[in-house]
Amino acid sequence: MLLSLNVKDYRLIENVSIDFSPRFNTITGETGSGKSMLLSSLMCLSDIKSDPTSVRQGSEKAIISATFDAHNLQNDVKEALENAGVELEDDTLIATKIIRRDSRTTASINGVSVPLKLLRDVVLSLVNFSSQREQNTLLKESTGVELLDSFASLSTLSDEVKRDANTLKKLQREIDKVNEERRKTSEEKDYLELVKNEIEKAKVKPGEDDEIKASLKRAKQSFLYTTTLNEALDNLYKKEINASSLLSDALKSITHLQSKTDDDFSPLLTFLESAEITIKDAVEDIKSRLNTIALDEDEIDALNDRDALLNRLKHKYGGTIESVLERYDDVKSRLDGLTTSDDQIERLEKEYKSLYKRYADKKRTLYNKRKESAVLLSKNTEDILHTLEMPNASFSISVEEGGDFDGDKVTLLFSANKGEAMQSASKVSSGGELSRLFLSLLSSSPNMLKGNTIVFDEIDSGLGGKTALRVRDYLLGLSEKLEVIAITHEATIASSSNSHILMNKSVKGERSVIDASVIDGIEREREIARLLSGDVNQEALELSKKLLS
Repeated sequence: MLLSLNVKDYRLIENVSIDFSPRFNTITGETGSGKSMLLSSLMCLSDIKSDPTSVRQGSEKAIISATFDAHNLQNDVKEALENAGVELEDDTLIATKIIRRDSRTTASINGVSVPLKLLRDVVLSLVNFSSQREQNTLLKESTGVELLDSFASLSTLSDEVKRDANTLKKLQREIDKVNEERRKTSEEKDYLELVKNEIEKAKVKPGEDDEIKASLKRAKQSFLYTTTLNEALDNLYKKEINASSLLSDALKSITHLQSKTDDDFSPLLTFLESAEITIKDAVEDIKSRLNTIALDEDEIDALNDRDALLNRLKHKYGGTIESVLERYDDVKSRLDGLTTSDDQIERLEKEYKSLYKRYADKKRTLYNKRKESAVLLSKNTEDILHTLEMPNASFSISVEEGGDFDGDKVTLLFSANKGEAMQSASKVSSGGELSRLFLSLLSSSPNMLKGNTIVFDEIDSGLGGKTALRVRDYLLGLSEKLEVIAITHEATIASSSNSHILMNKSVKGERSVIDASVIDGIEREREIARLLSGDVNQEALELSKKLLS
């Protein structure tokens, strides 16, 4: 609730400091005395934009500061303040705005600089303005839902539905995440299987690539080898006239000569026999080498294909045969460790299905109860409107069921005049009509407001007699649960308040100045008398005393 308001150099206000009652406060004064200007300064705290021309002439800046008891501050607003580094000591909140004539407007809460938007949100969470369209609680989309829930005591069920909806959304995100992980795991598994099968199929052996390269090198040199060795073989063995046959003929000739003469040719014969054996050994060696070296085209093609395969695997998996084999071992190990989370997804989907059924039942129940309470609240509110000199006013609350995770849509429909179609309350143009609609709703459901303070700007304008008394009674009823601040021209209303603030405009030097003070005693009696008759006479003073007593 609003504890005090301090305004310095704002429009015609030079320096005003007012303390408020926690229950019913009224503001009165002559026409043009600055009643609405005082409330305008409070509303200024809840406006992101500020007009530099609102700074009092001759001053460089206007300072507006409001002190609140914030013990009932909403949790989301508390969290925003904590994030901004604002501490609430003893649940006291001091909201300040400084409007500079030649530079930007600044805001602070409890001495900590904050964005203007945060100042606005904090003030609007504490104060409800009934006639200012930009700040009017009725014009917020969420008001209809809050109104019905408070009226029919559905807040607990509504909170449960919201919590269940958030839990279901969280579960769905978790399910989506697990499914995405499963998809990625499946893709990874397919890839690893592909790698594993590729290397397995190749049957890679350590050092195999070096052996193949050596074989291919020999294959490239095989023509030179075979040509030379075959020529040697021909000369030693295959030609008609070859070394082996010539040596054999020479051996026969020397043997024949040995038999016909007395000379000893044994050493020569031994040498020739040894040479014959050596030639035979050479022939066998050449044949053996030819068998080893000789490769056909198919064998060479196979070696080239194998070499290309190994090179491709080495290029893909590390550059060496050893890295290919290491990659194979790593792939096998990772495949063994992969899991597809089938049990987890089954558990999550089962939990989601179970919670969704309960959620859908609660959501439907909440919708039906809101529909029922909308009929009753509409009737109560319309009846009160008829007592406030709006006999032809029509009011209805429309409830449309929201989708799966969408909240119900609640629209306040209003028509002030007979024969006119009802339209959204957000389109009501008359401040007086809006204030009376607000008062009627609050009187039907006083717990609808989140904040603890409600401000009415001339709600009784144009009313009189019994209607003014009814407005007073409604305001007094509200003040049992809320702090009420009302600008009024009615003596019956002003005399019933716990605190009476009098606005006064005077001339100081060459300047008009607006002042404000809390009045009591004879001063209050005189103001009530003025409201009664427009003049402070004895008869009015006597009636004023009766009203105040």
